Amino acid sequence: MDKVTIGLLTLIDTTYSTTADPDPEVKQRWLPMGLTLQYTPAYDAAHTWVSSMGRCKYLTPVYTAL
Repeated sequence: MDKVTIGLLTLIDTTYSTTADPDPEVKQRWLPMGLTLQYTPAYDAAHTWVSSMGRCKYLTPVYTAL
């Protein structure tokens, strides 16, 4: 995790559209990492996603990162 940078997150997101991926398994891992590293696009995506997702399994990591 200490080798992950904003530049790397941007590259991954640009290549794979990770922030917009609808898969909750992806969001459960991607959003906390983005929030921890203060990746700006992750904030709006996290807000929108936690407002629509109902399973604690997926939400707990995002709330913890916030």
